[in-house]
Parts: sequence; structure tokens; C-alpha cells
Amino acid sequence: KIKCNIKVQPMKKIVFISALALTSVAFAQKKELKEVNKLLGKGELSQAQTLLEQTKATALADAKYAPEYHFLRGQIFFQKAEKGENIISSLKEATNALKEYSKAGGKENNDLISFREKVAQFAFNKAISFHEKQDYKNAAPTFELIYRLIPSDTTQLSNAANLYLLTKDYDEALRTHLELRDLGFNGSRTIYSAKNKETQKVEEFPNKETRNTALRSGQYFLPKDEKTPSLKPEIIKNIAIIYIEQGKKEEAVKAFDDAIKMYPKDAQLVLAQGQLYYQLGDVNKFKELCLKAAEIDPNNPNIFFNIGTIALDKGNLDEARKYLEKAIQLKPDFPEAVLNVANTYIQEGNIIGTKMEELGNTKAEILKYNELNEQRKSLYKKTAKVLDDYTQTYGKNENILELLKNVYTALGDTANFKRIKDMLK
Repeated sequence: KIKCNIKVQPMKKIVFISALALTSVAFAQKKELKEVNKLLGKGELSQAQTLLEQTKATALADAKYAPEYHFLRGQIFFQKAEKGENIISSLKEATNALKEYSKAGGKENNDLISFREKVAQFAFNKAISFHEKQDYKNAAPTFELIYRLIPSDTTQLSNAANLYLLTKDYDEALRTHLELRDLGFNGSRTIYSAKNKETQKVEEFPNKETRNTALRSGQYFLPKDEKTPSLKPEIIKNIAIIYIEQGKKEEAVKAFDDAIKMYPKDAQLVLAQGQLYYQLGDVNKFKELCLKAAEIDPNNPNIFFNIGTIALDKGNLDEARKYLEKAIQLKPDFPEAVLNVANTYIQEGNIIGTKMEELGNTKAEILKYNELNEQRKSLYKKTAKVLDDYTQTYGKNENILELLKNVYTALGDTANFKRIKDMLK
């Protein structure tokens, strides 16, 4: 099952270079093109488009007029998009027109740059609007258009690629992911966060300065600067996932083999390769690659979490605890790892519970039952301590509190059950 968590990345702030009217670009205009320009200024788009198409053959045949033809065409379709007329296709036409303008020898002047950035800003606002409405099918191509307009903003291509994958448009997802791979897209960034004292939730800030101001207010604590890993492994992994969805297992395996040859010391990439084998049902290969990743990057808590989780799934509880506790040692605020450590104790307690159910009513069996019951209670108490310790240090986590409530129920600890229930409220 594909999991694709999309966090849309913003554009850099657009600065318009010229405040001149866009229709004032200096061209050696043919009479017909000058008339198209006038119609554009009046907002009469249908007439402008009809007249422009009538001049197409003669305008494009003359290098002196071809750039103006494309520029005017771009303006017509952009104004259509602004009026809500076939927004995506109109933006595509405007974008293509600007490309053709450059191919025809059009100059990269201030007004042209300003117009391109205006189109890009409009496209970004529309893409965000589509995304907020969960209209990902329209958001994806709109984000891609921003990149086509401003190729330096590769983040928008990444947004588009992830959304194509999310909507299972595998052909477009593969095309854009391959392009990101070939561009060497990294996508790493620093996340500035702090915990809100009132809500006990970790919040992200746009930059370090804003976060530090929030800390000085006294409303926030536990600041953290976290460098996100390179997205290169994620891109390779997604390419492999797409190949799998397309029934191309060999291409998926090859995608990773080629990438590992290029980046043999990239632990994230090795880990992603392991996840591919996990998806293909080869759990042993997954674990082998996780251990390899741990050798490359022994301070990565996610690697030890994965190894521990696989051991937990296979019922190897001591091994699971060893690796999960290592993950928590490296990253103390790791609620998923804490939950899994708690689950190792719960599973061990449940195994004892099964043994208890098999006992009869003889005196010896009753004594054995009581002995096993004490062992089970001891394990549940260890579970409660792991979960309670985390809560006291890092605040409320709904999943942890729900499990803790159930553990106190099993222990018959009414006071602590009520305490946790009140926290959940």
C-alpha cells in the first residue's frame, strides 16, 4: 500500500522587476499584432485570439514578429486563466507560449521576466487552493507548471511528482520522479520547532528567528533544529514503487541496484531498498539491508526502529526490545518506538495469559496460575512505566495515553486509569 505524505513546499517570494504594463513590451509590430495588443488591453480575449490566429502563418514566418506572436498568445491564455476559463489548460498554453517566445529568439527583458513570474505566482496560488480542497488531480499539474515556468524552483516539481503518485497517475508520477532523479534533486531542509506549553504539541516555524521569538514569549519550550534527510532515497524508492504498481518488478530492483552503485554509503537509500524487499514480501532481505544501513549510519534511530519492529512482528521480543530501546536512546522523543517497546511487554504478558488459561483447578495448577499471574502483572507494570515515563517527559500523546489507559484497566489500577482518562479529555 502506498503511503505518500504530502507537505507542500512554498515558492520563494516573487519580486516583480518592472511595474510597466505588460502590453508595453517594445516590438516591431505588424499592424495586425498591434490590433491584438489593443484588444488585449480592453480584455476582449476572444477577438484578440481570433485575430492572432489569423496572423499566425505570416507572423511566424518572419523572425522579427515571431516572438511578439508568442508573447501575445501567452498573455491571452493567462488572462483566460485569470478569468477562470479552463484554468489548467490555459496556464499550460501560456507556459508553452513563453517557451516558444524564447525559442523564437525573444529577448529576456524585464517585462518578460515579470510576466513569467506573475504567471508562476498565479499558478502557485491555484495549486495551493486545489491542494487545500484535496483536489490533487488538478494540484499536481499546476505545481508542475510552476517548475516549467521557473526551472530553478525544483521543489514544485517534487510537489507535483508526489501528488501524481498519491492520485495513482503512475505514468506521470514515473516521468516526474525520473526527472527529479536525473536533476539530482536533494530536497533537504531544516525544520525549526518547539513545543506549545498550552497544547503540549510540537509546532513548526518558518525560520529560526520566528521560533526564537516564540520561545522568548514563554509560550514555547523544547526547541529543536532538525535537518531533514535527503529526498534522493525517497525518489528512488518511489520510482521502484511505481514500477511495482506497473507490474515491473525487475525494473524496480534495478532502480535500486543502480542507485546503490552510485551512493554505496547512503544509509537512507539502503534502508529504502530494504523497504522495497519488505513490500515484495522478503522480510529476511529487509532485515539484512536494515543491518547494513545501521553499519553505515549507527546514529540513525529510524533504522533501529525498523529492525526492532520487524523483530516484534516475528515475535522475537527480546531482540525487538534491544533495537527499539537503541532507537529511543538515539531519539528519546520517539513515541512510535515507545509504543512498540510497550507492545513487547504486552505480547509477553499475553503469552503468559494463554498459559494461564490452559491450567485446571488442582491445587498445584492454582499455585502455578497465581505465579504466572504475578509474572504477567510485572510485565504490565513495566509497560505502564515505559508509557508513563514518556508522558511525564514529553507530554500528551493520544496513542500512548490510550494504551496506558488499557494497561491500567488490566492491572485494576482505578486511580491511574481515572488520571489517564482525565488527561485524554
